[in-house]
Amino acid sequence: MTLGEWLGLLERRHPLGIDMGLGRTGAVLARMLGVFSGVGAVVVVGGTNGKGSVCAFVEGALNAAGFRCGAYFSPHLLRFNERVRIGGEEAGDDALLDAFAKTEKARLAAGVSLTYFEFATLAAAQCITDADCDCAVLEVGMGGRLDAVNVFSPSVSVVTNAGLDHCEYLGGTVAEIAREKAGIFRAGVAAVVGDSDAPRALLDAAEEKGARVMLAGREFSGTVSAGGGWDFRGGGRRLFNLPAPMMRGEHQMQNAAAALAALSALPGGFWPGAGAARRALATVALPGRAQVFAGEPVTVVDVAHNPPAAAALEQFLFAMGYFPRTVAVFGMHERKDARATALELRRRVDEWFVFSPDEGGDCSPLAAAVRAACGGGTVVNECADFGEALRRARAGAGKNDRITVTGSFSAVAGFFRSKMRSE
Repeated sequence: MTLGEWLGLLERRHPLGIDMGLGRTGAVLARMLGVFSGVGAVVVVGGTNGKGSVCAFVEGALNAAGFRCGAYFSPHLLRFNERVRIGGEEAGDDALLDAFAKTEKARLAAGVSLTYFEFATLAAAQCITDADCDCAVLEVGMGGRLDAVNVFSPSVSVVTNAGLDHCEYLGGTVAEIAREKAGIFRAGVAAVVGDSDAPRALLDAAEEKGARVMLAGREFSGTVSAGGGWDFRGGGRRLFNLPAPMMRGEHQMQNAAAALAALSALPGGFWPGAGAARRALATVALPGRAQVFAGEPVTVVDVAHNPPAAAALEQFLFAMGYFPRTVAVFGMHERKDARATALELRRRVDEWFVFSPDEGGDCSPLAAAVRAACGGGTVVNECADFGEALRRARAGAGKNDRITVTGSFSAVAGFFRSKMRSE
């Protein structure tokens, strides 16, 4: 089968798209001999927001130092290959297909069915192993305790933050979600917590597990320096006047500090050094993270898909300075808290063009949620799909205005597909 045929099969083979638990994944991994056997360090990163950015910073620094780093991200925007990177490059189809075949053989031997994400996670680990990587960086998909990534033993675990998201699976309170995310912590292993105001439940769970907690603002910190850069302290190391992260937004310095804390806690020999850390900060970027595209009007693209991420986007839009109007192309999945997300953006957005990213979805509930958040006087336009929303937003925005595309990975993916077609 081609990679596309494989992915189509995985999407329909398991009865549930999301089926939390480690039993199936663990049973298959037990039959995949040698996975990560030659990998000297494994960094596992979870959290409500920012985990992809932290993974990218850690991966970039390790590669810049000369290590061969394998990385696993999710979800992807345009191609599945984005999920698996070897030495900073996307894995090719042949390498992925070989890893898929080995994973399928182990799955058949275990006699279980796997979800798309479970199969992808195991295949990514196989691909990283086959590529003879020195180290691996793995992004948790959802939660932590029952996420497929949690079958692997970390050298360092990171939880960036804990906020309300995926409540139907992780719990209805921040405390419940925090405990789920703390499931990636291990006894005696460094547990980096990237939020200085982390929920008490997260810290309590880490301490109950016997993890070595490294809390932002306590065991490590990132602070703006007089020279215009920023300083890092933690893990017995101090780095001065570091360059601002290439990824924009104040929150990215927090993510970068968590990444440096994780690197400082790795086993001996894996500290990349100040030079590699600087190169990573200055060059590492992920698409759709407060990404600005010049033009008339300017366009800001961000994958903010929950209220905390929308709050960070709102701060970034404010910091950009004055624009006569800001219009939003906004698409959120039905299971998400659209009202609370729109509430965070209401001060920056003058007009909304909403669409449903769900297949066959109706955007009227999303439009109603935006109106409820922003007030009856807010102009909310209902659109059939992303293409219509973007066309109408561009037609209605003046050359000095601003468009922001946000609400989901699907919305951002739609923007990049549109951009590719126009080039």
